[in-house]
Amino acid sequence: MLTEARHLILKVAHIQALQSRQLNWQAVQASQFIQNLETQKTAIEQKLDIKRYPFNTLDNLQLVDRLFAASPLNLQEIISTGSILDVGCGDGDFGFYLSSEGHAVDLLDFEETNQNRMQMLRELSKALSGKHSVTSLDLDRGLNSLDSSYSFAIALGLIYHLKNLFLFLNDLATLSNFAVVSTRILHGAVLPDKAAAAYLVDDHELGLDNTNFWLFNSRGLQRLAERCGWTIVSRVRFGDLNAGDLHRQDAREALLLASNYSVFGGIRISYGLNRVEYGSYRWTQSKFGIEAKLESNGPGNLYIRYYLPESLLDHHKLSVSRNGNPIRVERSVGAKECLLRVPLDSNQLLVKLDIVCEHPTGNTDDKRPLGIVLQLDSKTPPIWLSNS
Repeated sequence: MLTEARHLILKVAHIQALQSRQLNWQAVQASQFIQNLETQKTAIEQKLDIKRYPFNTLDNLQLVDRLFAASPLNLQEIISTGSILDVGCGDGDFGFYLSSEGHAVDLLDFEETNQNRMQMLRELSKALSGKHSVTSLDLDRGLNSLDSSYSFAIALGLIYHLKNLFLFLNDLATLSNFAVVSTRILHGAVLPDKAAAAYLVDDHELGLDNTNFWLFNSRGLQRLAERCGWTIVSRVRFGDLNAGDLHRQDAREALLLASNYSVFGGIRISYGLNRVEYGSYRWTQSKFGIEAKLESNGPGNLYIRYYLPESLLDHHKLSVSRNGNPIRVERSVGAKECLLRVPLDSNQLLVKLDIVCEHPTGNTDDKRPLGIVLQLDSKTPPIWLSNS
């Protein structure tokens, strides 16, 4: 065990020594975390007579780095503006590492299929410092029981273990601005590369594991993500790319995804969203944030098209601030929709806005902190930039 731990420490330290422009995780910090993690795991194994999750999930640090390096996004900006969801987390190594770096992390797995019925995960949650929570949830029943929203979600090596992929991935898109997912892929003789295809695995056909269900080819994985409310930002293939069948070493693919429910090109709602309703609209909370990336000499205005029930329409108030400083805005209220224009400073390339919506009390039975309603349509996004 000690030899394996030292090997892991050296391996991750080598990865981190590359000093990625996106992640910029320090080798020393990663090594200290791993040493503590290994010590705690060994103690828990001996105390409870259980076995740890057998795979090294911290290798995914490098995978996430590659995905962001191939994209226009910056991971540090994304994970610094909200909570993180680690889904199908095993023993939680990845999530606990992010928690140790100061991020709020919710770790999610299912007790009935977890390697040690989540005993290791729960004990590590008590032993390791950081802001984190642990939840057991049957992911095939969806994510409706989760009340939080997330800036970033991790679902690595998970989706071929799920029966109800459409439900899970669509629910995830309503909860998180961005996500990284990875899965095993098939191609060639098993699934024709030109078709967007999936293969239903037979009982114990793959790795003698009857919790494996769906495998996709690359086009099929792309189609699945897009039909579930995501835009693919970048993708990375790894593993044995010349094989990709059921019997030889497998090929894998990872996707960096942006939610169509909260990310609109270079604009995203950074916090303060309620759940998507009926797949077509969502309430913001009474306070929410918007981040917009501008090109040099770019658009001078940000527009928000929104809706409200008639009982709230006439007397609602909106205030907008940037870095705590109020901004004068223009608002037009129509019979069917409202339009808010926010003038932007063209000298700033990243604009962060905080918006507060106030309603008269007692006009609705909904107890959520309600703001405005955004109609979700990929062809006409509710928030956009313009020079006019």
